[in-house]
Amino acid sequence: MRKSEIISNTVIIKDEVCNKPDELLGSFLFDKIVSEFIYKERNNFSYENIYKKIGNSEILQNIKELFLNNKKYDDTVIKDNKMIWFKFINELYNYYRRYNRFLLLYNNDKYEKIIKISDKLNSLLLYIYRFITQKLIGEKYLVYRQLPAFSNATFSVIKKENPTSYKFLDNIDFVSRVLIRPPFVINTESNIRKGSFTINDNACASSLNIVSDKFLCFGVYVGKYSAFIYFNIKYIALVSGIVNLFEIINISKFKTKPDLICFFGIEDNSLDGVIKKDGDTYLGFVSDNKDNDYFGYLKKMLLTLHNLKNIDRSYLPIHGAGVSIVMQDGSSKVIVMIGDSGVGKSETLEALRKLNSINNTIKEIYTIYDDMGSLYIKDGFLCTSGSEVGAFVRLDDLDNNYAYSEIDRAIFMNTNKNNARVIVPISDYESINNCYKVDIILNINNFAFKTGIETFNNSEEAIKRFIEGDRYSKGTTEESGLTKTFFSNPFGPLQRKEDTLKLINEYFEFAFCHNIFVGTLYTKLAIHGYEILGPAEAAAYILEIINNKEKI
Repeated sequence: MRKSEIISNTVIIKDEVCNKPDELLGSFLFDKIVSEFIYKERNNFSYENIYKKIGNSEILQNIKELFLNNKKYDDTVIKDNKMIWFKFINELYNYYRRYNRFLLLYNNDKYEKIIKISDKLNSLLLYIYRFITQKLIGEKYLVYRQLPAFSNATFSVIKKENPTSYKFLDNIDFVSRVLIRPPFVINTESNIRKGSFTINDNACASSLNIVSDKFLCFGVYVGKYSAFIYFNIKYIALVSGIVNLFEIINISKFKTKPDLICFFGIEDNSLDGVIKKDGDTYLGFVSDNKDNDYFGYLKKMLLTLHNLKNIDRSYLPIHGAGVSIVMQDGSSKVIVMIGDSGVGKSETLEALRKLNSINNTIKEIYTIYDDMGSLYIKDGFLCTSGSEVGAFVRLDDLDNNYAYSEIDRAIFMNTNKNNARVIVPISDYESINNCYKVDIILNINNFAFKTGIETFNNSEEAIKRFIEGDRYSKGTTEESGLTKTFFSNPFGPLQRKEDTLKLINEYFEFAFCHNIFVGTLYTKLAIHGYEILGPAEAAAYILEIINNKEKI
């Protein structure tokens, strides 16, 4: 039988399915959680009367006997300290719920059974908690909260033939389905991304120590490319955010070799942040390091692999946002907003939605992509497409109502830290891969104390500004202050500068030859006091330029 694990702040429950209260109370997981809680609270004066009279093993037994309702309940240790026991049980329950909690169900791909088991375990833990605490206070509660008590998420895990050419991956199981219980709040060891990735085609994947009981594989589509994520299960909380960001592969039906492979949480530190091209497949490596325990590392590694694959196809990777705006008169415009993390792309789009709720001049605002897209020429038009079905957005810079309006399907990360984030689904897979004809290209500036949109007169002037990639860091990476990144994109273009520069020249010259509006949008997001007002002003100018049909 697979053994459940507690790794740092994450509980991984492996096939530990209990049908009755006494089975859960007698489980390895229950013993482990209670023992850890007792050790943590060993110096808590509130529980002194309990600790003085009985040892750790007896505390565990007393909890079980409180539920089983036998004669031990009348012992003075419990009888004379009912409210202390009540507080102890409440804190124990809260202590467990503060963990990231994941249930793994092996060799079970039927969604009805997955839901049934997850619901039953959640109800079972709630029943035990309520039975004991109500017994201690001697009356029933008047308010009941149906919380996600047992687990935050359930992963269905299946065996599948390895479609890659790497034999050392033959025994790795695959995640086939995921059930999440909102509100889903995840805490990771790190909350910023550091450094950049490097290409090393001499890196050796076959030397990796990928152990079958420590790794799982998650399949997703990044844009049009299939990607396999082989991840160390200690990072399961971080990886779970993928379900809101990328389209999930139906792994039971998938038979071909993936386009991209990411190894996350590997032992070999020398491969940390390394990318290798093996034939027509790109490989990315992220080592087992607490500094890498941040969703941004997984997201950006996958997008870097995606972008490198696109450069091979002569597609220009865009670090920014693409949006299609349909006006009430039926006219529409597609805007590509280019800028590095924290410049105000997502915030401006949300401000535009809020503005439209007041003046109602826009029929629909559709986000094609929120972080990474691409430019390419098709049928004589400059077009754009996306890569993600979701958005990974800073909570600090959003309108207060936005994240909470999405709470029923959002995944929140590190809400008690700087750079707190929320991952929300915003689109569907078919839509992000459609070809959208570009009307406006905007460079996003978050630090200059300017308002409005500045127009470029020619491609040379525009290329120089876009390549500079300057911004004021908002704490989303290790960088601080005013920084510059080649074409605002350290995820592919930085690694392939020469190839990217050719594409930039080609596409911007095409844009000016075909009267596509190119300019700089000022969001003032990095200026204190303008975190909300700046994007709101920028949104108003976007609306103005759309309505000014002579300019576009």
